[in-house]
Amino acid sequence: MKLKNKSVKGLLKWALGTSPKRSAFATKVLGSTVDTVGRGVVVPSTKIKLNEIGMPVDMAWDVYAPFVVRKLVQRNYTPVDAMKMVKQRVPAAFDALQQAVSERPVVMNRAPSLHKLSLMGFNVRLTSGKAIKTNPSIVVPFGMDYDGDTVWNMTGIVIDLETADRIFEK
Repeated sequence: MKLKNKSVKGLLKWALGTSPKRSAFATKVLGSTVDTVGRGVVVPSTKIKLNEIGMPVDMAWDVYAPFVVRKLVQRNYTPVDAMKMVKQRVPAAFDALQQAVSERPVVMNRAPSLHKLSLMGFNVRLTSGKAIKTNPSIVVPFGMDYDGDTVWNMTGIVIDLETADRIFEK
């Protein structure tokens, strides 16, 4: 790198970094953690429908927190108050959580993703406990056997459902 030889200092050094992997873009944008992802052990439940997964309430608070804050702000709470309400898990925030869960499905993946059926979308049902509950009929596509297998699930934050409906209707 030419800039490395010139010993760049200050703001330019922060932005470009000492190498491409240590630049401000790489550390701030690419290196940030994703808050809308949950990971857990899978257990069978015949009470769960084929198109649903049972997500523990504690995991749902973590996965859906940005969407709950948005719902509370839409209900005329300040963003700071909304974040405090989510952290304290007050009843108004739980109502917003239930609404966010009903509006946003999750994508579930069981690694390794060897084929397209290893990645599927599901509606969420809030459940108690710490394990993710699935219908036993979805064992084959995911290659699960309920002996401690873990899956991860995530919600989409790039595109909202109204926009997706408009895009896919065309």
